[in-house]
Amino acid sequence: NLEQLAQNDPSLGKLWTEYNQALEALQQLEVSAQNTTGQWQANSHAENYFTEQALVDSPLQSNFYKHIPGMLTGVGIIGTFTGLITGRVSLDVAKPERVQAELSQLVQTVGHAFWVSALAITLAMVFTWIEKSVLTGRYRQVEQLQQWLDTLFNPQGGAQYMERLTLATEMQAALSFKILNHLRQSPTSTAER
Repeated sequence: NLEQLAQNDPSLGKLWTEYNQALEALQQLEVSAQNTTGQWQANSHAENYFTEQALVDSPLQSNFYKHIPGMLTGVGIIGTFTGLITGRVSLDVAKPERVQAELSQLVQTVGHAFWVSALAITLAMVFTWIEKSVLTGRYRQVEQLQQWLDTLFNPQGGAQYMERLTLATEMQAALSFKILNHLRQSPTSTAER
C-alpha cells in the first residue's frame, strides 16, 4: 500500500525507492542469518530520506514566496516616494495666491501615497502569516510521516547495524572454516581408499 501511494507522486516515489532499498538490504541480511522474524527494519531514520527540503520546500518553491513580503513592502515605499515627488514637483511657491491650493493637493497626494504604503505593508504581513501557516502545517505532516515510518520499520542505530554485520561476518567465517576443514579431510580420506 505504501508503494502504491508513493508511486503516484514522482518525487515521493524516488524517495520511497531509496528508503525501500535500505529496508530490503536489511531484510536480506536477516534471511541469510536465518533469523526470519518477518519484521522489516530500517538501517537509518526516515528523516534521512524524507526531508522537509525534498517534500515541502522544493515542491512549494518556498524560497520564492519568502521574498514576496519584502517586495510588497518595497512597492509601498516606492508608492510613498512617488506620491511625495509628484506632489513636490507640482508645488509652485512663486505664486502666493496658488500656494494654499497646491499645498492642499500635496497633502492629498501624500495621504494617498501613505495609504498605498499602509496597504502594501498590511498585505505583506497577511502574506507572511499565510505562508508561515502553510509551511508549518506541511512541516508537521513531514514530521508525522517520519515518525510513522520509524514506528513501522523500527530503525536501528549504527552500532546495532554494525553488530548485525559483524555477526553475519563471523557466521560466514565459521562456515568457511568448516568447509575448509572438510575439504582438507576429504583428499586424505580419498587417498587412503
